Amino acid sequence: MLHSHNGFGNTRITDWCYCDIIYPSHSLVLQAEAAFEAGDYSRAASFDAKDALRTYLLRKLDYMSKEDHSQITMVST
Repeated sequence: MLHSHNGFGNTRITDWCYCDIIYPSHSLVLQAEAAFEAGDYSRAASFDAKDALRTYLLRKLDYMSKEDHSQITMVST
């Protein structure tokens, strides 16, 4: 089962595991697009929400002070 993604060529679903390690956000986008194309809109929205939450939390970590150990731990886990 192949999926085409803008600028990334054909990507096999099994390649998501590798992609998830190197580019986690890209993996979520690919999974969301595949679910959307299959008509599974709830699942597509779920992948998009995970990507948005991940991006938000990473940005939040960028702006935290290194002394905020408890906050960093809570956001990271």
